[in-house]
Amino acid sequence: MLCNAGILAIRVYTPANYIRQESLEQHDEVEGKYTKGMGLAALSCCWSNEDSVSMAMTVVDSLLEEYQIDTTTVGKLYVASEGRIDSSKSISSHLRSLFVDNDTIEGVDLVHACYAMSSGLLASLDYVESPHWDGRYALVVGSDIALYPPGSEHRSARATGGCGAVAILIGSDAPLVIDRSTLSIFSMDSHEFTRPISNWPFPVYDGLETNDVFFLAVAKCSGRYLERAEISEFDSEGLDSIDFFVSHAPYPRIVQKAFVRMALLDLAWKSQKGKTLSEMHQKLIQQMPPGDQTIPEISKDLEKQCMGLFESHILSKVIPGLTVSQECGNCYTGSLYGGLASLVEFCGSNLEGKRCLMFAFGSGTMASMFVITGRAPAKTDRFNLASMSQKVGLKQMLQSRREVDVAQFEKMLASHHSPSPIASGSPEGLRAGTYYVHHFDGLHRRFYQRACRQGSADQDM
Repeated sequence: MLCNAGILAIRVYTPANYIRQESLEQHDEVEGKYTKGMGLAALSCCWSNEDSVSMAMTVVDSLLEEYQIDTTTVGKLYVASEGRIDSSKSISSHLRSLFVDNDTIEGVDLVHACYAMSSGLLASLDYVESPHWDGRYALVVGSDIALYPPGSEHRSARATGGCGAVAILIGSDAPLVIDRSTLSIFSMDSHEFTRPISNWPFPVYDGLETNDVFFLAVAKCSGRYLERAEISEFDSEGLDSIDFFVSHAPYPRIVQKAFVRMALLDLAWKSQKGKTLSEMHQKLIQQMPPGDQTIPEISKDLEKQCMGLFESHILSKVIPGLTVSQECGNCYTGSLYGGLASLVEFCGSNLEGKRCLMFAFGSGTMASMFVITGRAPAKTDRFNLASMSQKVGLKQMLQSRREVDVAQFEKMLASHHSPSPIASGSPEGLRAGTYYVHHFDGLHRRFYQRACRQGSADQDM
């Protein structure tokens, strides 16, 4: 049973509405800041008849349907979210309504900023690799709506919002195998992004400090990854053995900047090991600050040089995993695996034999780095990279979205923190198969229905 545990299937959901970042730039009078500066193209948005529960239900239901998964074959279920709508009842318990013929699923919600879905993945690998595993799948879900406070001082943060959900199915003989020998961890206590007010839907945050902590975590994890590389024949060439880099993405440009910091640390590591470097690369190392090279403080000039020198690597190794970030914004817990879904849809079976370096991050702080390798499973009739690429559903979902203007966008955001948080209680404007908040009962509990087709509802959930 301990055979190539990893990801069998992946599915993405993003709501049916979006706003172009250019529209936000024009409204905020910051031409080029969100597009050229942050690398963003669009932002997914929704009314308050969608929430973290409904999006989780939608993405899980679509994965089960697309892959024709017998619900009795799922034994473990983890849900990661920053947007829990009940301080006691878990989102995962709502998902049990999709498994009415299976009351033996174990698993609850996981919470730690944007990192929690990766914790669910690692826990699921423990489950599948256990000698007591009963052969049933694990399912891990990340679902969030990234909201920021109203007001001009929060406009830049608002541009990095977004919403969506990702579900991954875990089992053996997987086409995407997680190499846990490469797992590198960094954690510490920090307060750059918190949610201390229980009845307030917005975070308390410091954007610049968040960036600093993000870069610190990248440097610490990549340094420890390179330390592990010394004892691994496959990784003895450091980052040269990596074909792709997929990261949690607050916005696309920060991922590219993280990659060039990793590239600098890789050059420094190779120099320390006596490996031959070009004169150009030696000059880059000389510009790094003295002392601890795991501290990612580099000058703007050096960063700009590296963005140019490593442009071809960014285009080939980083950009393929940024579609969700560019088009939907930050999906918080689902961000990293939305990036993986972007890569899978882009590459398909060409991922076989390729190695993808994953960087998981959550403020507070928890981060990890590990390698996922594509392979051809022994049983290729059901779970394989070609099939996975076709069933991600991202391209089709993005093409079916409707554009909204700034006024509509602001009304959507306001609906999530209004005294009456439900937009209409109807499936109007939702895609077929989308779950939504149908009503609240007298005890303020939420109940959900499924839109079976445009403008009509299915059963109560």
